[in-house]
Formats: sequence, C-alpha cells, structure tokens
Amino acid sequence: MAVKPLIEKGDNNRVENRVKREIKWAQLFFCSLWFIGAVLIFVLYQTDSLSSGFPVPRIIGWIYDLFGIVIGSVIQILVTGLGIFTSFSKKPVG
Repeated sequence: MAVKPLIEKGDNNRVENRVKREIKWAQLFFCSLWFIGAVLIFVLYQTDSLSSGFPVPRIIGWIYDLFGIVIGSVIQILVTGLGIFTSFSKKPVG
C-alpha cells in the first residue's frame, strides 16, 4: 500500500491534515502559577524551610492532610503539568 504525500508536486494550493497550535492563555497562566506554587512548597518542605503553618486553599489543604506534603505536592505538579500541556490544543487549518 503506497503512502500518499501530504502535498503533491505542483499542487501548492492543496493542504491536507494540517494543524495549528492554539494556546489557551488563561489556562496556561493559572496552571503555571499553580505549578510554581506546588514546586515551591515541595522544595521548601524538602529543605526544612517550610513553616508549620502555611496558607493554602482549603481543597489543597485537604489533599495535604490526606496524602501528606510530598505526595500532595507531586499530585499538584502532575495535574498542573497536564493543564499546561493541554493548554496547547491543536486546531485544524482550512
């Protein structure tokens, strides 16, 4: 079975299966801030520089209480990394 080229010779106007990256700026901004915060808490905890009481949103506090600081931070880093990754969506061109 022969593979059909994306653009054939002599047919410069024809474009198939092309995609353009679309960035969701608000999602990228908030996920980046959350990612930096989670990394900061993780690093401060690992270096014993984190005070015993530090302010976090209530839902994040529940995650820290349930899993601990290290696992809670890693969960946040993974979730926000996924959010950063999905903020670059593909949009078909044409």
